[in-house]
Amino acid sequence: MRQLLRAVIFGILGYLVGALLTWLVRGGSLSDEVCVVFGYVVGLIGWLFGIGMGDTWIREWFGLPARESEVSGWKRYLGFSTDHKVIGVQYLATFIVVMLLGGIAALILRFELAQAGEGILNADRYNQVMSMHG
Repeated sequence: MRQLLRAVIFGILGYLVGALLTWLVRGGSLSDEVCVVFGYVVGLIGWLFGIGMGDTWIREWFGLPARESEVSGWKRYLGFSTDHKVIGVQYLATFIVVMLLGGIAALILRFELAQAGEGILNADRYNQVMSMHG
């Protein structure tokens, strides 16, 4: 669980660094889409470093031995791993979550289209949900 906490902290710090750098370069507000997207990208990189990518891949790039994970059982599915079985389960779990989110977005869109006029979504939010839905 230490790695998971470290990943959350690194992810938040990465998001803040990415969003602030974009804000400093572009100006505007921190809630602009460009700041948010760039913050997410840098936050993802921070998350990966925090969850253990630096302990395996990055160490090998510099000729150092990779650290073996001490985690076993179901907790190994929550961390960075090079084991193909763990990666397969992680992909399957991610697929199910993304499919459920897309299904929920599709239901929201159908609910919106079933009503005349503007329902629960305004035009801008409708386009955002439609883009997220795929």
